[in-house]
Amino acid sequence: MTKPLPDSHIPVLAMFKHQGVIPSFYHSDLHTLVHVMKIAYQCGARTFEFVHHRDSRSRRFFDVLLQEAAALPGMKLGVGAVLDPATAQAYIKDGAAFIVSPFIHEQTSNYCHQKEVLWIPGCSHLQDVSSAVRMGAQVVTILPVSGSGLSFMKQISVAYPAVTLIPSFGNHIEENTFHLWFDAGALSIRLGDVLFARESVAIRDWTKIEQQVYQIFQTAKLIKKNVQQAQSIL
Repeated sequence: MTKPLPDSHIPVLAMFKHQGVIPSFYHSDLHTLVHVMKIAYQCGARTFEFVHHRDSRSRRFFDVLLQEAAALPGMKLGVGAVLDPATAQAYIKDGAAFIVSPFIHEQTSNYCHQKEVLWIPGCSHLQDVSSAVRMGAQVVTILPVSGSGLSFMKQISVAYPAVTLIPSFGNHIEENTFHLWFDAGALSIRLGDVLFARESVAIRDWTKIEQQVYQIFQTAKLIKKNVQQAQSIL
């Protein structure tokens, strides 16, 4: 029997669902990182995933992001690429609202559950999902998403219908395929370079970045709404 979600998970998942897109980003320049987070907020994001890097700057950068996010009503920050329980513990103490791991790690899972912070493990195979569910995960992200990603999602939906699914994309996704992912049951779509094109970030073309982020957010919301309406008729 699936356990009820902790109260702390509900607003995060509700925002994932509402947005349709989870922005995921890191940059070695703090000013760029903060600016990109604010652009995402202006375009409708109320969650933002800071991607952890194993260097001395990551914790400091995240602390600054939290300070900046405090001035953005409703904004919740999470941390991705968390590889071990010590890293999860550090970021949760700092104020992370959710933790994304690229693989299954039981001690990380245990700590997140203990602190009632949403843990989202990455899964590449059905066995990964089985392990994640055994550890108490109710939300998983599919890594990596490839041509077989849709069939994998459908496999999970059949085997584990109570598990919430978030496909992840690195630097490519066609907007005209959004409906396929939402129709297959995706709560939201996790996007990195697709949202924040490296060439635009490199020259700090904020206008172009904002246009891109806004377009993708609006497209995802519209398509998700249409899919939900179509499913409600069936």
